[in-house]
Amino acid sequence: MKNNIIILVFLLFNIIHTKNYSDLFKPTKIGSISTINHFIRSATWEGKATEEGYPTEACYDIYSKLGKGNIGIIITSYAYVANYERPGKEQLAINSDNHIPYYKKMTDYIHKNTKSKIIMQIGHGSAISQGDPEHAKIFGPTAMTNYISGLKSIEMSKQDILNVEQLFVDAAVRAKKAGFDGVQLHCAHGYLLSEFISPYYYLFV
Repeated sequence: MKNNIIILVFLLFNIIHTKNYSDLFKPTKIGSISTINHFIRSATWEGKATEEGYPTEACYDIYSKLGKGNIGIIITSYAYVANYERPGKEQLAINSDNHIPYYKKMTDYIHKNTKSKIIMQIGHGSAISQGDPEHAKIFGPTAMTNYISGLKSIEMSKQDILNVEQLFVDAAVRAKKAGFDGVQLHCAHGYLLSEFISPYYYLFV
């Protein structure tokens, strides 16, 4: 229901702000990705993954229904790239090669049974939210206590930054092997990447 509401709001917004409504249903291209129409299902947390971040049958059901609904591009919910933190419980993960065949099942279905393209959203959490804070390594641009969660971040060294960069590279490679048509970097909502472009997190340096 939540996914359907988001799609409906997106559709209505585009209809209101588009002069030629028929363009919404015409094929288009984003970079090298060709789509059947202009509709994109934005990443939305569904909370259906296993404790280790593997997609479940409930996840497959959600994405198969989106594909059958002729969404041009489906973007999965957030998949975390590290094995030492996860922003929330029951989130998808792409932090090991073991996840690849589980996602391959998903992308194979989309590509063989629908006309949709599917992209994986990948990201790294921060002090704003952690599913298991007692055991998480919480990085940030500087050491500070998040005013929303009360969690404290560890100031990253240059090597830490390089290590996280490699985590994203590894995750993108896994997504490609799993058959996804692309990846989307999560850079919002106070998660790690967004902290590096926010002046707020540099006020404490």
